Amino acid sequence: MNGPRFLRMVGLLLVLGLMLSVLAACAGADGAVGDRGPQGAAGNNGADGQDGQDGREGAAGPMVDAGIKLTDSVFSLEARGSVTVTGWGFNAGETVLITIQTDVRDEILMGPDANAYGAFEKTQSAKRVSIAGSTTPGVYTVRAEGSEGTIATTYLTIVESTK
Repeated sequence: MNGPRFLRMVGLLLVLGLMLSVLAACAGADGAVGDRGPQGAAGNNGADGQDGQDGREGAAGPMVDAGIKLTDSVFSLEARGSVTVTGWGFNAGETVLITIQTDVRDEILMGPDANAYGAFEKTQSAKRVSIAGSTTPGVYTVRAEGSEGTIATTYLTIVESTK
């Protein structure tokens, strides 16, 4: 090897090594994190997927034409007579709650069960008819609602006394 050339190379390596060690020794702590940049623009929406298959058709709901009738559509608050209700079009064995919606409160008149043919007839005695004496005479809705969702309505005229 050539002497002066070798010495220059060694000297250059020493200088570079010294510079690197000075730079490494002078490195300070990390600086504070800078502010966040602006939000990028939203991308385009992707194409819609294919429609799924239609679900199975549900069972048909009850198509019942139910009705109720009161034997006497007039009830005297003074006489407090009995009430007879006849109903039809309910499901076999369905329990039916019969109520009257008055200006005082909703009153439960009776709760018969429909027979095997979906019909019933029930008389409620004067002792059991609980139409409030403070009910204002007038026409009110009587509602029969079955335990399986069958509904029928009629009316009842309430009078102070019969003549």
